[in-house]
Amino acid sequence: MQRKIRLALFLAAGILCFLPFLTYVPAGELALRTGLGSGDPTEFLPPGFHLRIPLLQQIQRFSSRVQRLTLEVPVQLEDGIRLILPCEATARIDPDQVNEWIGAGSATAVPDRIRAAVTGSLPEWGVFLDRSILLLKGLEPEMAGLLEEKLSGRGLADSRVRCGPAAPEGGEKPDRFPEIRREAGSVATGVRILLIGLDGADWRIISPLIEQGALPNLAGLLGRGIGGNLRSFQPMLSPLLWTTVVTGVSPDLHGILDFLVTDPGSGSPVPIPGTYRQAKAIWNLATEYSRSADFVGWWATWPAERIDGTMVSDRVSYSLFQAPLSGREMEASISPAADYRELISLVVGADSIPYLEIRQFVDIPRPEYREALDQLASPAGGSYRNPVSHLLKILAAAKSYHRIALKLLARDQPEIFGVYYQGIDEVSHRFAHYMPPRMDMVSRDDYLKYRDAVERFYLFQDEMIGELLEAVSTDTLVMVLSDHGFKSGGDRPEGLPPDIEGKPDRWHRPQGILVMSGGPVQEGSGALSGDSPASPELKGATLYDIAPTLLYLAGLPISGEMPGIPLFAALDPAFLKKTAVYMVDSYGRMPERTSPSPQGSAVEEEMLARLRSLGYIAGDRPGQGGEVPAAGTGMATYHANRAYLKLSSGDRGGAGVEIDRALSLKSDYLPALVLKAQILEEIGDFPGALAVARTVLQEEVRQGDRQPGALLQMARLFEASGRPEAGLAEFLGYLEMGGGDPELYLAIGALHLAVGNGPAAAERYREAVALQPANEEAVRRLFFMLLEQQKFSEAEQLVRDATTRAPDSIVHLNLQGLLFQELGDFQAAEGSFLRARSLEPEDVPTMSNLGGLYGSTGRLEDAVELLREACEIDPDSEDALVNLAAALGRLNQLPEVIFRLEFARSRGIDSPGIRNALGVAYFQTGRKDDARESFLGSLKINPDQPEVRRILGNIRGNE
Repeated sequence: MQRKIRLALFLAAGILCFLPFLTYVPAGELALRTGLGSGDPTEFLPPGFHLRIPLLQQIQRFSSRVQRLTLEVPVQLEDGIRLILPCEATARIDPDQVNEWIGAGSATAVPDRIRAAVTGSLPEWGVFLDRSILLLKGLEPEMAGLLEEKLSGRGLADSRVRCGPAAPEGGEKPDRFPEIRREAGSVATGVRILLIGLDGADWRIISPLIEQGALPNLAGLLGRGIGGNLRSFQPMLSPLLWTTVVTGVSPDLHGILDFLVTDPGSGSPVPIPGTYRQAKAIWNLATEYSRSADFVGWWATWPAERIDGTMVSDRVSYSLFQAPLSGREMEASISPAADYRELISLVVGADSIPYLEIRQFVDIPRPEYREALDQLASPAGGSYRNPVSHLLKILAAAKSYHRIALKLLARDQPEIFGVYYQGIDEVSHRFAHYMPPRMDMVSRDDYLKYRDAVERFYLFQDEMIGELLEAVSTDTLVMVLSDHGFKSGGDRPEGLPPDIEGKPDRWHRPQGILVMSGGPVQEGSGALSGDSPASPELKGATLYDIAPTLLYLAGLPISGEMPGIPLFAALDPAFLKKTAVYMVDSYGRMPERTSPSPQGSAVEEEMLARLRSLGYIAGDRPGQGGEVPAAGTGMATYHANRAYLKLSSGDRGGAGVEIDRALSLKSDYLPALVLKAQILEEIGDFPGALAVARTVLQEEVRQGDRQPGALLQMARLFEASGRPEAGLAEFLGYLEMGGGDPELYLAIGALHLAVGNGPAAAERYREAVALQPANEEAVRRLFFMLLEQQKFSEAEQLVRDATTRAPDSIVHLNLQGLLFQELGDFQAAEGSFLRARSLEPEDVPTMSNLGGLYGSTGRLEDAVELLREACEIDPDSEDALVNLAAALGRLNQLPEVIFRLEFARSRGIDSPGIRNALGVAYFQTGRKDDARESFLGSLKINPDQPEVRRILGNIRGNE
């Protein structure tokens, strides 16, 4: 017994002796143990008991849990306005970053570091922030990501920062933008809106006609208001784009992703109905907030919806083609149904258009007109093979919707009136290749008959705009826009007619038109500049900005799901001062609806024939080469379009799912296969990507359908996988089988370069140019090789030939400017770049080149102004960023250089050029460690940079 007692006392004494050496870390905490000796480890201790040597080791305690901090940060913008930006940030200690926490205070360590990072960064960034976005939505996700990166570099993990929306400092309402947002409210602004949609309208055709005095109504609107480009997006297809205009959200959200879907009853293709739209449109929101609205002819509006006004669907103009509407189609064509008989009586028959009227568009004899009338009676699709009978139907549809619009306006003008005209786009798809100068694929006889059709239709459209203006009140705000532009002149695709099946977007340009006039729109700043208006108030405007602008003008809330913002700069400051911005997080989704379409509708057959005749859809049926789609689902094109949108937003997983769906419906659908190869390439599966690329090549031959860029993609895959020699051998085999495709020579040239054979690459590029002297990619690649070899005479001849053949090519004009700059003729270089800007005022590569020229010739302020604008339009442009960094560096504005380049890297924009510019800026500010890291990162991407290695050596030598 005594022995046990002695043992217990001994153990107790031992425990007491060791207690000073033990540290207990409770759950929810970390303990940082540091030693005084140089060899002692420094480490975080997890919860539990741990040994500690008194006097030789120290313990600091920290919370291991995620901690939250809310704060309000004052931010002063570039124009001096001060905002308060509420922020919420969360983070926890990162145990792997031990050294960051040695000597840090324990109690508020995490909140203190969050506060220091946020309050230290946001005020500095104020001059770069957009006040409209701050007020409407707060700090952009990319900017918040930059803050999260900064926190992660300060010993924190799981960092998350959300800021905004902002409020004016002191709660006062600034003069230059609307007051702070209010949740779910609305206000009657008294603004009446006339929204005119002109599908495919293009400044390159409009501007010369305005200068000739041929479009007085558009010219008048422009003279009293403002005008500029309206940027579109891919896929550049009308149903997707016009639905984005009225919903403000991407096609992936609104659900209109194609021209066709499958009929629930038969599985056959039918034009996509409005029941597929999942997002609320302007007319739905107007009705919810008791605003009157009429909409006429808008894409994907059948069956017509009940609204506070009249809805005339996109199928009304087909009511006199082939067969009368059935009872159910009649009820669904116009809402309210009580308006049907009155409005349908205004529809114009194609056979009622007289010869003298058709002669205003095409120069044809009377017998050809009679032949066209006879063709109108042929089965669905037959009439579209005759250009004149097709034109008769285009005119009939335009006049029908126009007469209906005028009738509705004569009754009573609603608060929002929208009318859509498809005619310019249709006429362009049918006749743009006949326009001057005559293309090789057009016969002389056809050229003389049809060369004026497109321009004369613009004149006809301008007359209709004038009649609309006479029908509305004088204080109406008028907005005229197009969803995209249309190629003309020298940039038209040779050998590819604009009505070729299934490839309508090959002739589309991403620059549409936007004119705003009347009401609270600022006056008098919309004069023509070059080939298009360049009102600064509309710089950077996109299709996504239209719906938020309309909602703001009507005093309705803007949804947080809308990526665009109102075009505040276009509006009178007095209106901005008195008109609040209202916001809602989301308007939710449309309730599920069904289409009352009877199977085999004559109207649907007519619509299909028309879409096919314009190249909007291919002639084959769904399910060829794959399974028949399930009833009521999208076709292969529907899912491929959704895949493209998801891939563009970085959602590879979602894109892969949609590609699989597309290929299950049509296993040989080329656009889906090309996207699949792209995804596999992005994730580094080069063998898999090559296998798909070979399938694409085989299917191109079998289907007779070339996919632009597919051969270059395959060559790039061989190079990325480290097998350029094998790729070269394979492509030379294709050449022996018969090579008349310039892209094949470009791909072979790229592989010659990859194996180090520059002369052979240049020769292949010359062969590509010989096949198509104005081919932009061929000319560009050969040009830069010649410039590198200092073969200036050949480069000059190359560019001269290209610009002669395609005088309106932005690419060729930029190459010409770069050549003049290389030769030291800076005045001629500036002239070439300015000519390119007159054609496309917001073309970022042109702005980047011109800004680079200004920077290299000492015009630094001009360079910075232009390059900042370029970066606003396209934040992902590496050339614009690097040129801006160079100009700012010479002005010693290094904080902005570092901010912009680091921000670009946070968005995934990375290259040796970005890293090198960042390294120089860091070195000039004395941050040698950061400079070294940037240069090392550049060499990791491209080891063949002797100048960068020399700079690194100098940095090491100076330490």
